[in-house]
Amino acid sequence: WIDKDFSGVLPRRFIPVSGLGINDISAPPAELATTELMTIQGLDAGVNVSVEKYGMYGGNIIKNGVTFDSANYSTAKNGDTFQFQFPTMNTHGETVQLWVKIGATQLSFNMTTQ
Repeated sequence: WIDKDFSGVLPRRFIPVSGLGINDISAPPAELATTELMTIQGLDAGVNVSVEKYGMYGGNIIKNGVTFDSANYSTAKNGDTFQFQFPTMNTHGETVQLWVKIGATQLSFNMTTQ
């Protein structure tokens, strides 16, 4: 295996990451709803895992305080912090289910337009 992008993520190999959770989020119509801050922990030294957000187009990944506009993918190692932003719908009271996958751990949560 050659790590062409130096990500440390083995293709098709996903490591479970424990102790993670995301609470439901909300924001006014046509704005960005942002998850609470989470910290990646419990990985072996030198191990990176993939990070993916999906369920809706748009939004951002905030990694270690830096916003990556329109990003859906990243990588993580111990100590990295993440928040995820998703655009709300244009209709008040609408709820959609969203997902974030970190390593082999998939987290689902709801986003409601206020």
